[in-house]
Amino acid sequence: RLAESWLDVRVLPKFVNLAVDGSTAVDWSHSVDAKLAQSLADSEVPRLVVLMLGVNDCVGSRDKRGLSLLGFQSALRYVVKRVLALSSVQALLLLKPLPIGCKSYGVENSDLRPYADFYDDLAVLDPRITVLDTFALRFEANDYVDWDGLHPGLTGHQKVCDYVGPVIDRLL
Repeated sequence: RLAESWLDVRVLPKFVNLAVDGSTAVDWSHSVDAKLAQSLADSEVPRLVVLMLGVNDCVGSRDKRGLSLLGFQSALRYVVKRVLALSSVQALLLLKPLPIGCKSYGVENSDLRPYADFYDDLAVLDPRITVLDTFALRFEANDYVDWDGLHPGLTGHQKVCDYVGPVIDRLL
């Protein structure tokens, strides 16, 4: 759907996905400069960067692989500052973590709420930051992949696209 709304644009935006399954804010804090350099080498300079981190940090904090909430906050703040240091970035879209469909990996939405709420603190750092409350999206059981209640399936991704797409259109 996004591409349809850009048909009248001379140059379609190029999307570069730098996500790695299971990555956390601390993973990103250690690799953000390399990821940005890779993106710059592979494509045009980014005008819009979209970040969504927090679920893996929260899940990992329960099994000691991830960070505490304070560690997550420090790591995400660092990533945001590094992204904004690129002069080409006109907008940074921060998506709060998606809600969890059931008690998954020992984590509930009440555990994830502080991770999502921290995004509001980041919004005041720079006028180029927009925060979307994707944590508030209402997901049904069939919006997740069958096995985990954590990762969105086809209908879940469609809900995210319908919510985030118009904002991306506006920011580009």
